[in-house]
Amino acid sequence: MGNILKYSVKVERVDNNNSIATRGNFEIVLGTKQGDSSVGFNAAETLLSAFGACLITNINSLSKKMRLKIEDVMIKIKGIRTDDPPMLKEINYEISISTNEERKHIEKLIALSLKYGTVTNTLLNGTHISGKLRLKKEE
Repeated sequence: MGNILKYSVKVERVDNNNSIATRGNFEIVLGTKQGDSSVGFNAAETLLSAFGACLITNINSLSKKMRLKIEDVMIKIKGIRTDDPPMLKEINYEISISTNEERKHIEKLIALSLKYGTVTNTLLNGTHISGKLRLKKEE
């Protein structure tokens, strides 16, 4: 087993519509009113965004290691949700890259970006999730 990295974020409810995720000095405003897309990214959209950020992070890093010149990257990501149980049953993405590199090199770059991504591996291979409940009134 390689290096173990630990990640930690805090998500706190602001009001009936929004919550804020924080890590250090950074924050993301999240829409947490069920069924209302006007209040911000919902949880599923945030997950899709994390998938895209993971891919772009790896594309940036690996393209340098592979000595590929990438001018621009955009990823369109769609999730297909079911109701029973509520989950993303499918995630589809389309990567648009501006480059003069050969297609075979870019295809390898994308394959490696998927293979070595923390979020991509979590989604592709699953993860163990555990939790506990702490009631503030019981403290």
